[in-house]
Amino acid sequence: MKTLPKPRSDSDADVLSPIHQTPFLGPDTVGRRFLIMAETDSAALLATARRRHWNSPEDLSELSLSCFAAGHYEEAETLCRRILELRPNDEQAGVNLSAALIEQNRLSEAEQELLALRRRCPRSSHALANLSRVHFRQDRPRAGLAAARQALALDPNNVHALQLLYAAGHETDRLPETVRELEKLAASASDAWVPLLTLAQHYHTTGDEEAALHCFRGALERSPNSARVLHGFSGFLGETGRLGLLIEVVENARRAGPVPPEAAYNLARAYAEIGRPDLASEVLGWLWPQVPPPWHDILLQLREELGEAPPLH
Repeated sequence: MKTLPKPRSDSDADVLSPIHQTPFLGPDTVGRRFLIMAETDSAALLATARRRHWNSPEDLSELSLSCFAAGHYEEAETLCRRILELRPNDEQAGVNLSAALIEQNRLSEAEQELLALRRRCPRSSHALANLSRVHFRQDRPRAGLAAARQALALDPNNVHALQLLYAAGHETDRLPETVRELEKLAASASDAWVPLLTLAQHYHTTGDEEAALHCFRGALERSPNSARVLHGFSGFLGETGRLGLLIEVVENARRAGPVPPEAAYNLARAYAEIGRPDLASEVLGWLWPQVPPPWHDILLQLREELGEAPPLH
């Protein structure tokens, strides 16, 4: 079944993908948790930041994420530099500053900022992941791979480093070796769930559903509350017709705490497809007030399929 295209991610917060017609929201898609502020004009955003938030690193950090989301990379750079004036050892601000420079293709500056950040925060896996991005863009694949592997040695759940490592293997026709490397990484650390999730998505893409199922189960066992895992696993189960297991997995997670909207939508879709429109409607009812407006069209489409379902208000 067709799934949503994976959006680009500029920071640890994932970007809300546009919602299109699709049977299930699959494992190659990612959802966003924060909304872009209404004032997205870059000049107005900076003016607001200077007037109201210039001495609050926390507020400036939130505004910088809004800049990334709106594609205002120069403004994000300005905000990150201000945070570093206030808090010179702020690791996240340093990482985000490098990301803003990378997006502006100012790779040498980004490299220098990351090397300086590594001196201040020598165990920053995120700094190494962005350094890997810089090296790959500089057409220095060996340095890029070395930095990605260093990042994973510090944090085997570094999503961006894993994406870079996997992409490098794919682009250089060394994917079998990369898959073996990911398997060793997953086996070496009992809490390493992102390598298992990456492997699950790989096996799903290559048609090995049983291997994908095994890796998804392992990722869920290691990180039962992960939105990424619940989203990806439920999408995989929906796409491969394992609707009973989809319902079991998401309902178990739902009893334990909040679930991501993608997984909740997949749960409602599964109930609809097994002939339980009442339960599908119940899920849509509690999901509706929790999601931003871009989601409403797809929820309304599913409600229409259910027939005499109550309004989503």
